[in-house]
Amino acid sequence: MIISENGCSSLPTAVTITLYLGINDLDIASLHVYPNPTKNILNISYKETIDRIEVFSMLGQRVLDVKVDNIESSIDLSHLATGTYMVKVTVGENNQLVKVVKN
Repeated sequence: MIISENGCSSLPTAVTITLYLGINDLDIASLHVYPNPTKNILNISYKETIDRIEVFSMLGQRVLDVKVDNIESSIDLSHLATGTYMVKVTVGENNQLVKVVKN
């Protein structure tokens, strides 16, 4: 079938869209991030091995990136300014964002 609009002929184009409906969040009950708010040291633990911890400013800038390879970690936030940060904990293909306040 040829479609013509204002004298311009064209063939219809097939479009395939693939949607993946899934959540790559961690089991929030097994994720422990403390103390929150924190002054300097933030402790993070999970029931499985944590691969990476990233800290982002509220502007979306990554301000800290730590490879962990353990079920728990303590990260030093003393060099960061007082404010709110998003901490991304990655375990395998899954991750979870946690809002953390730095005093």
